[in-house]
Amino acid sequence: MRKIKQLICYFILCAIPFTAYAQEKTKIVYVKKAGSLISELTLQEANSLTELVVIGRINAVDFKNIRDDFKSLEVLDLSEADIRSYMGSNGTGGSSLRVYSANAIPEHAFSTPSEHTPVGKVTLREVTLPHSIRSINQFAFANCPQLQIINCKSKRPPSLKEGALSPQRTAIFVPAGSKDKYDNHKEWSKFAVIDREPLSIAVHVEKGQSLEHVLSHNRIQPKDINFLTLTGYISTNDMMLIRDYMANIVTIDLKNTDLVEIPEYTFAQKVNLLSIQLPSNLRVIGLRAFDNCNKLGPNLFLPETVTTLSFGAFNDCSSLESVIATGSNLTAISEKLFGERERNRIVYK
Repeated sequence: MRKIKQLICYFILCAIPFTAYAQEKTKIVYVKKAGSLISELTLQEANSLTELVVIGRINAVDFKNIRDDFKSLEVLDLSEADIRSYMGSNGTGGSSLRVYSANAIPEHAFSTPSEHTPVGKVTLREVTLPHSIRSINQFAFANCPQLQIINCKSKRPPSLKEGALSPQRTAIFVPAGSKDKYDNHKEWSKFAVIDREPLSIAVHVEKGQSLEHVLSHNRIQPKDINFLTLTGYISTNDMMLIRDYMANIVTIDLKNTDLVEIPEYTFAQKVNLLSIQLPSNLRVIGLRAFDNCNKLGPNLFLPETVTTLSFGAFNDCSSLESVIATGSNLTAISEKLFGERERNRIVYK
């Protein structure tokens, strides 16, 4: 499961506030017979769980139960699960008779069985897949809006079927030494692939302190951070630390910082960056600040305080469909904002 750390202040590193709550909502379930997972729990237990570890044999019937009966599920660990084949009408794909393969996440495992507008499981944030996984089937994780992490234990990239997973929503964490195999695999080439365990931290920086000192004090290497929430007083040096040493950043939340400018080149070449929440009082996005963030998107919302977008700010952001200006203060827009001969993707609201 994801490593999570929170830095409450300059001196203190403590567990995220909901740790105690999460422990009460976590359960390890051993399933001896595929298709019987739900019988190991009451419906009340299933509804209340936020984290579930499954050990043993499961099939498409169990996936359907996880999808439909675990209403609050956020984290699912299948690393020790053995996914068996199933033929019947009680699987994830609907009421008709279907055949579901072994070692595969079945079609519509975590989305409603509709090929037009499947609705994804809205609570799901993280899923760990077993070493034996060979396929993620059609619409398995379609439109799961909170799904940030797929932790795949297989060194061999599984087959990825149509609409199974969104590369602009979910980062893929793989075993050390297997990143190139995923990057060079056609079906996975558009995804942010990182060969380490995911790390999420929240840092509050007091006035006069520095992000570098907080991280160093708590023995956290910037290169290991994937999901970062910053609050408080952020300096230019702090932004340079992000620019120079956080190559594996996936999401960053700057909303509750005092920043009024994203300095030039801050996020340039952050090829794993999927999303960012900009500072609420932001005014300027600097020169090529997001240059070649080719997975960022599909939308970026500008706070209503933004006045200036500098030259090439979103150059080569090929996945960015629109930059949405939410206020009327945007008056200075430089040339070639999205690169050579790219269309203007600014939308005013």
